[in-house]
Amino acid sequence: MFEHSPENIAVTEEEIESLIDEINGIYPSMELSIYDISMINTGLTLFGSTDRQGKTTMSFGKRSRIIDHKKDHRLEGLLTLIGVRATTARGMAEKVIDLVCKKLGKNASKANTDRIPIFGGDFDDLTRLLSDACRQYGGKFENDVIQHLVHNYGSRYTDVAKYFKLDQMNTQKIDGSNVLKAEILHAVREEMAQKLSDVVLRRTDLGTAGHPGETALNTCAQIMALEFEWNKQRMIKELDDVENMYKNLRNNVYYCSGR
Repeated sequence: MFEHSPENIAVTEEEIESLIDEINGIYPSMELSIYDISMINTGLTLFGSTDRQGKTTMSFGKRSRIIDHKKDHRLEGLLTLIGVRATTARGMAEKVIDLVCKKLGKNASKANTDRIPIFGGDFDDLTRLLSDACRQYGGKFENDVIQHLVHNYGSRYTDVAKYFKLDQMNTQKIDGSNVLKAEILHAVREEMAQKLSDVVLRRTDLGTAGHPGETALNTCAQIMALEFEWNKQRMIKELDDVENMYKNLRNNVYYCSGR
């Protein structure tokens, strides 16, 4: 069982080689090697019942859990939902709301969220949505940028595109990526981004595949500094926090490209 800080989770070369051997055993023609891997995603997940855990054997959670703390801890009015799959999130949320209504003595109306599109999913055909976006903005910037907006924001790509009218500079890409300056503003003004790391890792895909580069980080920090009126010291701190985060990842995660 992993007993250290979650930030220190690491993937070893042995684990990677084991997975590669398994894949090559199933698809020998792939001839996959460790040098073919450019990025590794790792993390911790929910374990199963505690009586099934051991130092070398662990039971991973396969079902979401709803915890009624009245039963487990004698705390009335507190529920916890631990989800393990995005595909079951809507159904689990419905169960929790039904339980809350039952505890409050209220009649829960039948949920209609199974028929309501998710945020940005209000379209029937992605190809048609992309075609419409290209017709509207195709003359202003490259098609790969339009595809980036549509694929990341779905039918809500216009929420980002509205910043183009405020300043033509907002259509520019952040250095070395397809992320637009408009996305930084959108993340701050409409997605509650408070820190530079929020924008780089959790609101855009700028830093998802690795360090986006010093220039890109500085550009994002400058945009956010204007929005939040950060002074120089705060801006430096935000940049240092992101750099330290990537440094920690490099120290704890095996990067094939650095072999």
